[in-house]
Amino acid sequence: MKASVGRQLEREKRKIAARLAPLIGGREPKTPGAPEFNAPRARYEIAERVRAVTCGGLPAMHDLVRGVGLPDAIDEELGILKRARPYRDSDHILNIVKERGYLNKRLIAEDTAEFEHRPSKAARAYRIVVLRKLIDEERGQRCMGSDFRYFFYVTNDRKLTQAEVIAESNRRCNQENLIEQLKNGVRALRAPLNTLEANWAYMVIASLAWSIKAWAALLLPVAPRWRERHQAEQNRILRMDFRGFVQTFILLPAQVLLRGRQLVIRLLAWRPTLPTFFRLLDAL
Repeated sequence: MKASVGRQLEREKRKIAARLAPLIGGREPKTPGAPEFNAPRARYEIAERVRAVTCGGLPAMHDLVRGVGLPDAIDEELGILKRARPYRDSDHILNIVKERGYLNKRLIAEDTAEFEHRPSKAARAYRIVVLRKLIDEERGQRCMGSDFRYFFYVTNDRKLTQAEVIAESNRRCNQENLIEQLKNGVRALRAPLNTLEANWAYMVIASLAWSIKAWAALLLPVAPRWRERHQAEQNRILRMDFRGFVQTFILLPAQVLLRGRQLVIRLLAWRPTLPTFFRLLDAL
């Protein structure tokens, strides 16, 4: 990451911290007896020169795809279109990949408990560890609601702590997590078409979206000085569900500028994951 970009990110971070500092611990209302959200009536206008998009991270994913040589491999190996005018095979496939998308689920809190349970025909009791997750469901900036999810872990090991039981189970269930993400994340395991070959092609194309997420994590550079922190960021992205990845690294509000035959994506808002995003750009 360029030093100037790092300074900009730190400056934006300090601005947000300074704006929130007076609010920590609460304060008296601006107007006694009136709600805090009492701004004047909004007036909407159409911009004449400034243009912005909600998916500012998409060009970075396109650079990643070109960097690993995926479009060339698709065009050389697939050969569906006899005449590429104007679009090639890779254009159609990658367009489907880029259009996946998505209800975001955000983890708010976790609680654990355990109890003993003996089935009626069992000779002994088993230890059952319960994990409760409070999850907020969001679409864009709208909260769709909160929900509790319960996970039950049955074991006869009484030496492990509750956290260790859950961690051991999660390590064994990574393949199940991958299947769940392919089914509900990128929706690769659906069968929306009417022939076996068409559904097979749909599954492979949609699975590429999940592969792009994994490539983004594996391409992140790891500096020796910050090895522990950078490896933790890699693991976080590798384990991130696809909807969270889209919200974090693709749905970035940005301006799109063409300047001196160069495509410039100007990000419009700071978020905590931008340093990781710029480190990925440096690797492409």
